[in-house]
Order: sequence, then C-alpha cells, then structure tokens
Amino acid sequence: MTFSTKKVHPSSHSSEEQPLHKTHHSSSKKSPWVIIITIVLCFGIVRGARSVIGSTLKRGAKWVSQQAVTVISNTAGTAPRTDGSGHINALILGYGGDGHAGAFLTDSMMIASFDTVHGGVTFLSVPRDLYVSRPDGDYGKINAIFTQYLYASGNGGKDFVEAGSGLAKKLTEITGVPIEYYFMIDFPSFEKLVDSLGGVDVNVPYDIYDTTYPGPDNSFETFSISAGQQHLDGATALKYARSRHSTSDFARSLRQQQIIQALFGKIFSFDNITSPGRLKTLYAQYQEMVKTNLTIDELIGGAKYIYMMKNFSSFEYAVCGTERRDIAQPGCLLYTPPMDAFGSSVELPAGATPTNVSYYDVMRSFAHQVIYNNGYLTEGSTVRVLNGATTGSRAQLAAKSIANTAATILVKMGIKVFDIGISDQKYEQTTLLINGTGSYTDTIDQIKKEIPLGQISTGALTPDGPALTLILGADYYSGQAEAQRPLFLDY
Repeated sequence: MTFSTKKVHPSSHSSEEQPLHKTHHSSSKKSPWVIIITIVLCFGIVRGARSVIGSTLKRGAKWVSQQAVTVISNTAGTAPRTDGSGHINALILGYGGDGHAGAFLTDSMMIASFDTVHGGVTFLSVPRDLYVSRPDGDYGKINAIFTQYLYASGNGGKDFVEAGSGLAKKLTEITGVPIEYYFMIDFPSFEKLVDSLGGVDVNVPYDIYDTTYPGPDNSFETFSISAGQQHLDGATALKYARSRHSTSDFARSLRQQQIIQALFGKIFSFDNITSPGRLKTLYAQYQEMVKTNLTIDELIGGAKYIYMMKNFSSFEYAVCGTERRDIAQPGCLLYTPPMDAFGSSVELPAGATPTNVSYYDVMRSFAHQVIYNNGYLTEGSTVRVLNGATTGSRAQLAAKSIANTAATILVKMGIKVFDIGISDQKYEQTTLLINGTGSYTDTIDQIKKEIPLGQISTGALTPDGPALTLILGADYYSGQAEAQRPLFLDY
C-alpha cells in the first residue's frame, strides 16, 4: 500500500524558493528594549489587576494578557516565516562543544513544527547514525555534516551560520519539511540555561541506571534517576537527555524532547515575561548560549502564538522489530544493514540499499503524516485488530500472527492499538466497527491509508474497551491488498 499524504506547497518564504535566512541581527529600526519594556508594562498591569480583582476574575485577566500580547506582537514584531500550510518549522541541535570528544558532532537533532492554525506542536527526532550523502561528495553518518559545514571555509574558523543552515537544508531534503529556523546549543550552555531557569520539572517514565555515562578524561560514571516527577538542575537534565546505554536511542530522543518542552514552559511562563529583571537576564543569556537565525523581531512577532500551543506530540525515526507490535514504535522506519557493507554500524531508511542510500520516500511520508495530517493523533482513539479471515483452532496461531502484522503497520504510523486477537466469525470484507457514538474521522481516514477497508459499521461499546475494532477479512489477503502493504515491512 502506498502512503497518501497531503502535499505541502511552501510559501514564498519557504526554504525551497529562498535561501535560509542566516542573519543573527534584527533588521528592525525599533529598539528591542523599548519593545520589551512595553511588553513588561502591559503584563505588569495585568498581573497587578489579577492580585487586586481576585481569583474570580483570573480567567478574564488571562484573556486580557493574551490580547495584550497579540496587539504588541502584531504591531511591534515581525511575523515568523511559515510554510504553505501555516507551520513554523525549526531545527534544534545539541552538541558537546569545545573540550568534548567529537565536539561538533550533533548528538541531538530534532525538527519542531508548530501549526499556527490549530496550535499543535510536533517534535520529530532524527538519529545520528542515519547514513547519508555529505556535502564533500562522500557518505557518512548525518551527525558529522554539521562539522563539515562548520569548517567549510578552510581557514580554520567556525561558521555556525553555514553549519546550521546547511544541516537544516539536508533535513529538509530527507523529511520534505521546509525548515526555516535553527537553534543550536552546546552542552555547557545547555546546563547554564536550565540552571538560569531554576531547573526543570519532568515526569521520568521509568528508572534509569547507566553505569557507562561519559565522564571526564574518557572515563565512565554512573547516572541514575528514579521514575516519577523529578526536578532537574542543569547537570542532571543534561545527563537525563544524553544517557543511552541502559535504554534505547528511541527513548533517549523522547527524553530530549521532554526536556525541550519543559524548557519552553519555563522560558515563556507568565512569571518570567512579567518580570523586567528576569526578562532582561533571560534575553542576555539567550543570546550568549543559543545560536539561532530567529531575530528579536520575529521572536516578538511569534509571542502571540504562545497561548495557542497545545497537543505536543513526540516522534523519532527509529530501528525496531518489523513484525512485532509489542516492540514497534511510531516512526520505526529504519533498519541496520550488515556492518561489512559500510565498515561500521549505520542506519538506512526502509527501501534504501547500500547502492541507493538516499531513498527517503518512507521518511517523508511519515513526517508529513505526523506534522501536517495529524488530526488522528489528537483524537487519541484506540483500535482492536482481529483476524476475521481464518477460523478454527488449527489456524489460531497463524491468524493472530497476521493480526499482529497489521497492528504493527498501524503502530508505526502513530495509531494506538488496544490489543489483537481472532474474530469469532469469518469476514469476507475487512470491516471497521465504530464502538459507540464518538467521532474518529481522522483516525478512520488514517487507517484507510494503511489497511484497505471493505465496509464501516457500528459496533458495541464496552467499558474501558477500544474506540474502534478493525476486523481483517479475506479481501485483506488478496493480491491487490498485499501489493499495497507499506514499504517499511519489506526490509
């Protein structure tokens, strides 16, 4: 089955039609501090009003603050550049920096996409071992591209603008997402940023005990943290984001995205933007620690979107089991080819080969689904997958295996599978049952793209049961359906 995605037509500001803006300076004639003081005064008035009026009018005060931000953002700022679908897309990069082994190998690469129309935010991480063509015409891991662009001038100097924009263009090629902005931070600056905000609060999903966390002078040290709500300082937050030997790269990428969300919440909290001294400190530290092509005018112009942001979704391209639903994850579209073909352990996208490593169709399809066609993610529905084409005790094992394979297809595209099993009756047509009266239009549309449906009907709603039941019929195994199975199951 081929992927169906909505085609994005970048606007006149997209990176496909215009070089990525590389300036670090605002082109506005307005004094940034005049703008900032104005914002602070407006918020200060609102904050004072909240303390006087009382809790019964807090909602009204929040509305007033939103209006103040919107007015100032529209009049004093410059609108950030968006693609043809109204998304602001940025690349967030993390690296060790001077004094670290592999100082400018990008340890973390993630695309952050904000939908200015609906308010959704999607993070999509790219693994550092992805094997790609490099700017020097050779091939290697993608985490080395930043370094090549950084020293491209040949004079020994570092060009961070060229490095950030060059890697952003490469990831636009791979994912099909037009990336206009980049944010780059090294490990020491990351620690300082977290500490300057008073630390961050995260919900650690599981215990971590890593005895091989990188220490000074090529040594190792133990990093451990318990599951549950934790307050992290800068050093601990960095270890939490980097630790990988006791967990998977997939889990590590999601932890990095978790930290970025926590940082964003701290930086743009109501208390911070209403404190003149705090705002001044944060602004100075931001310029010192984070390298970006986002101007101060664009930052102010984008402030109006802060209150819109919701439905944060996190994904990563990853390597995992091809036919096992229990270990599959959304974005499991990569595989590890034999080491003797490349001399080291690398990752390729499904459909790519040692002689054609730049086959990105599946990666682009996934990126477009979770960034531009992601309504099914916010619906949050679950699907039970049953095999209804084969009945009888002798066929139960095979039937459940087939249901597992179909469920894995859905999981890899971000659809939540409730469980799998065998239908108590035989079905000729693949059937989707809507259990109850809920609306799951986007989820159903997404299932149709992955599994051909013969009919849609109404099922019985059970307490704590799935919203949808997918019953695979005999037609699922026809030649046409088999030919349309997604490419990432073929490697």
